[in-house]
Amino acid sequence: MITLGPGLKHLGGMRGSFGLGVLFGFNIPACAAPLLIALLAGAAAGGTATIFNGFVALAVFGLFLSLPLVAIVLIPAMRGVLDRLAALSGRYPVVAGLVLVALGMWSVWFGLFAKITVPPVI
Repeated sequence: MITLGPGLKHLGGMRGSFGLGVLFGFNIPACAAPLLIALLAGAAAGGTATIFNGFVALAVFGLFLSLPLVAIVLIPAMRGVLDRLAALSGRYPVVAGLVLVALGMWSVWFGLFAKITVPPVI
């Protein structure tokens, strides 16, 4: 096996942390996509959406999205909770797999046997 590109062992220290921060800063979580689309649509429609308004909206969103992680890092009791949750991660693939199988079976059942009725429009 060969390694392509930089490895994580080269990202230690302050320089690597800064690089990862910049890299993840350009990443968009799935829950931010509707907000970003709404901002772009507002700007394309010529509304009151400006670059500054979009920046502020996304900055506030990012701040509050990261706030629980900041609390976990800064409060020692919260770090203990995170460690206990991390200890459960060994079972996570099994639990996630069972949930996905159950959802798949429900989807098949719903697709075959569900009767969807639409109320008449008056």
